[in-house]
Amino acid sequence: MPLANSHQGRLHQRPRPNLGTPLEYTTHRRDVLRLFRRLIGMILRQDEPTLTVMSHEAKVANGGYNRLDPLLVAAQIEVAAHGLAETLRRPTASEYSRRGIREQEERSLLEIAQRALHESQPALLNTA
Repeated sequence: MPLANSHQGRLHQRPRPNLGTPLEYTTHRRDVLRLFRRLIGMILRQDEPTLTVMSHEAKVANGGYNRLDPLLVAAQIEVAAHGLAETLRRPTASEYSRRGIREQEERSLLEIAQRALHESQPALLNTA
């Protein structure tokens, strides 16, 4: 069922000047899920890979997030979440100690997986 125009308009409005729109926030969530799947895959395939850091502000500014179709983004989040879950099912217990390097610091696969799960939890938008 398509989103009603009145509700869809809210997806593109910033609740406060320093906060992203609900659509920008949701699209960022999609990108975070994709990023963690990629990082975990790198750690499983390579010995101590250098892990990329996502510039969240740049992604929002350059991503045209507010022009995206919200229903497409919702479907992409579902795919990204399932992909991350599948990736997290693969490692053996001993593989969770494998490491990658992020900003000159070692991070274990377990630490990255914990962060991925934390970041993938829905957060309430403060629209007050």
